[in-house]
Amino acid sequence: MKRQGLILISLLLIVASTSAQQIKLLHQTFEVKDSVQEIHLDIYGEVQIESWAGNVIMTETQVELREVSSGLLKHLVDKGRYQVLASNPDTTVVLVLTSQITKLDSLVVKKRNEQTNQVENMRLQEYIKVRLFLPDSFEIYQDNQMLWRRRPKQLEAIQSPQDTLQEKGSGK
Repeated sequence: MKRQGLILISLLLIVASTSAQQIKLLHQTFEVKDSVQEIHLDIYGEVQIESWAGNVIMTETQVELREVSSGLLKHLVDKGRYQVLASNPDTTVVLVLTSQITKLDSLVVKKRNEQTNQVENMRLQEYIKVRLFLPDSFEIYQDNQMLWRRRPKQLEAIQSPQDTLQEKGSGK
């Protein structure tokens, strides 16, 4: 299966008459159930984390490939190379987000050398930046950017202004 993918990638590179820098921005969302107490991140690439309101995690993955055709980047995206996966989001107290791609997955394709007319292996320059938007009900744990825990809930309920007025009117 991997061999067929490499052959297809090789053909796409050989057939492509022009190649340049290609950039693609991908978005994914994951609902965070109330039962989730921790979020573990195993994300490849440059990672930037921001907090935001709500109970949804959004990932924004920017992929940049140099010296390739747009068809090759589209093929890699369609095959899920840059997808972020969530482990058991419905049944666990720990949500793990993992990149489909790892450090060990270097991308080598065949490309025709225009000077020698020989087909050579070429390692692609692949740059990945991931921006994560995590619910603001989570905070970084033990100074580890890849481990987030749900903030403790307030023990005292905040009284509404109407409750306070009723208490004053009843002489309490």
